[in-house]
Amino acid sequence: MVVWLGAVAVGLTTFAATVEAATVPGRIAVSSDGNAHDCDDIFATAVTVALIAKTGNASRLRYYGHSDHIWNTQGGCNDGNREQAMQRSAVETARLYGGFDLSKFINAKANTTTAINRLRDEINKSTSSDPLWIIAAGPLHVIGEALSKAASSRRQHVTVIGHSTWNDNHANDNHGSRWDWNSIGRMSSPPKRTRLPDQNDRLRVSHSNFYDWRDSSDSKRRWLWARNRATGLSVADCSDAGMAYWLVTGRGDQYATPSKLKALLAG
Repeated sequence: MVVWLGAVAVGLTTFAATVEAATVPGRIAVSSDGNAHDCDDIFATAVTVALIAKTGNASRLRYYGHSDHIWNTQGGCNDGNREQAMQRSAVETARLYGGFDLSKFINAKANTTTAINRLRDEINKSTSSDPLWIIAAGPLHVIGEALSKAASSRRQHVTVIGHSTWNDNHANDNHGSRWDWNSIGRMSSPPKRTRLPDQNDRLRVSHSNFYDWRDSSDSKRRWLWARNRATGLSVADCSDAGMAYWLVTGRGDQYATPSKLKALLAG
């Protein structure tokens, strides 16, 4: 799927700027927090799920652990209980867009051992022809524990995707976990790691960038706008969705923008 983004003039040449969706080779896992600290994951999770669905990759999502800040859940954003808000962003978005196995979604705070074991099991299924891509949209404890419990021979077929120094280090620096970005890389037979530029630079923006979702006749895009407003933030921030954008567009473009996200989700 190629999506038109409009004409761009460069010198004397005008060409069509496009963004192309791609089938992800293998399977997808997402580990996201949202139940503590910044409320942005309430929006980012909904956009992530929508991107996976709209690009034809819903059946490839095999694990979505939300609320993976397992040590505590903090007070609510505009949507009340934060674990419930993350559940809505993940599961209700998946239900709305369709194509997902809803049993693959889990509250990692409420079901930590089960979440770790489910992700471990997906890691253990990984082969060169069926790799696993793990989007790290929260602290790395659950991901690190799952990797440590998996067969070392399978980890080479796993890629952990990150973009945030906060996510990289929070579990270790603040909660005594042994897992951070560097310790995962020091494992015997470590997974591959891909660290994108911080997606906040282009995806933490004024709400006005998404007014067309607010005013859309499409109930799915209005739902995404509602999940943005549920954060209670003074800006629209779906920065973690930049990792999903990179993955579902062929792993070449590291710089998601609101225009690129909207083009994919309108296609």
